[in-house]
Amino acid sequence: MINRHAASILLLASAILLASGKVAASHHVTSCFEQAGARYRISPLLLWSIAKTESNFNPRAINRSNANKTYDIGMMQINSAWLSTLQRYNISEQDLYDACTSIHVGAWILAQNVARHGYTWKAVGAYNAVTPSKQAKYAAKVLKTANEVAGSAPAVPSVREAPRIRVQG
Repeated sequence: MINRHAASILLLASAILLASGKVAASHHVTSCFEQAGARYRISPLLLWSIAKTESNFNPRAINRSNANKTYDIGMMQINSAWLSTLQRYNISEQDLYDACTSIHVGAWILAQNVARHGYTWKAVGAYNAVTPSKQAKYAAKVLKTANEVAGSAPAVPSVREAPRIRVQG
């Protein structure tokens, strides 16, 4: 369960999401962030910040510009390399265009990174990149987004300066 401060931030984020026109049912999507966060023990605000960074909340987003010839699908930009694994759970590529499914799969992937790297910015960076420098850049983007949503936009620290994720209020 999230605290009141985090819930207020998610409500504000939902209003922004609704105003953006990216997702029509913002209350439904907000509850997906909360449910996925609770299920995988990941801050809903962190998941929201990843969705904002990855697709600007576009559930139909697709990125075909990966250097390794894979592509990214849906709101959380799930990489196509995951498709064979997801098929074992009866999740298809088409399913990833559903915002709630994408959020839950993204949380599941991030939870695996947390299991491997700890609840650190390296785990967040590994959501998007393989190399340490790209992981650090990505984590900094997500942190900046989270700080902006939370109403405090301090300078974004490096991954080394912010070894623990403290997004959830």
